[in-house]
Amino acid sequence: MQNSLIKRDHLTRITYAQIGAISWFIFGVGPAFALLRDDFGVSRTVIAFHNVLGAIGSILAGLTSTYLIRRFGRGNLLRISSFGLAIGTLLFISGNSVDLTLPGIFLCGYFYIQLVQSNAAFLNHHHGVNAPSVVSEANAIGALIGFFAPITLGIGIAIGFGWRAGLGIVIVALIYIEIWRGKNTGAFGSSKKVENSIDHDASGRLPLIFWPAWLAMAGTAATEASIMTWGSELLTTQSGLTKATATGAIGTIVLGMGIGRLLGSRIMSAKNVEILYRQSLMCAIVAFFIFWQGRNQILQLSALAVMGLVMSLHFPLGITRMMRASNGRVDKAVAMSSVGAGAAAGFFPFLVGATADASGVVVAFTIPVAALGVALIASLAFPVPLETANAK
Repeated sequence: MQNSLIKRDHLTRITYAQIGAISWFIFGVGPAFALLRDDFGVSRTVIAFHNVLGAIGSILAGLTSTYLIRRFGRGNLLRISSFGLAIGTLLFISGNSVDLTLPGIFLCGYFYIQLVQSNAAFLNHHHGVNAPSVVSEANAIGALIGFFAPITLGIGIAIGFGWRAGLGIVIVALIYIEIWRGKNTGAFGSSKKVENSIDHDASGRLPLIFWPAWLAMAGTAATEASIMTWGSELLTTQSGLTKATATGAIGTIVLGMGIGRLLGSRIMSAKNVEILYRQSLMCAIVAFFIFWQGRNQILQLSALAVMGLVMSLHFPLGITRMMRASNGRVDKAVAMSSVGAGAAAGFFPFLVGATADASGVVVAFTIPVAALGVALIASLAFPVPLETANAK
């Protein structure tokens, strides 16, 4: 089996640890937004503006990462980004007003994307033909670690300790990882030996068939971010869960993602990408409706777990479709996926928060389910053929 050939060496273990740390952050910061609103006593719209600034940071990261890797080397960028994310998280959890939390989340958005892209690129370069299995394994481990983040925040609230220390764990983890990495950052990619993959892109613009695939992926990113940010509020509104329990319950969807990613590589290799993508979107819509309209706690949590399972497939299947639709312009496709997903993950939770202030959180959740619907329609109306050499 291919997995038996994976060499989980010292560099790979460090990368796995860092992916686990940033997963703790991303799965913890979503529920933290709703908790921050209680601390500051401000509207959902104000809190959701954090998502917008984080998205702007993510987009800028996607646009500047290639230059920074060439200028400093991937290893140095990983170190810089570790400390950058740690500083951003510190500002976010220590701020007593949005004057600190807003710039903090901007830094988090920027350096989080740098870490995600650089770690994925390193694993791809370091493991060659085994890279898909390694990246899948790394993301699965990250999701399973991230599962404990909202639970830890919820426990902190329940015992009266607060949620901030739970999110602050990522700061300690990132500093420890850089100590573990040591002085030899060049092993993760130096500025003199950066692979220049841009030259392998075909010339010209991305074909028209690429953009519906891009739209579908943006839709799934919007839905995931909206649930992670405001899902706990919906649980308190619909089924009467306490803030602490609802915050911890978001871990259900993260657990589903972890299990889905562990099984994902086998499932994806056995089925047609187009069929599996549509099926996963349909299942996500059904599960979303049960979570959205349900009032039974067990039923809602079960729906969240199912959503996690099927949503775990959306990114790998979505990026596969986009690269296939790029007609040989893979690097451009990946760059555009970062921009689209980052923008959707930032601006849609803002729209949900603003709508919740005006009409209530239940009404506001029509926005993420509509995003899923757009993704499904785009995938049905514009399938991506296995071969797109003639796409224009």
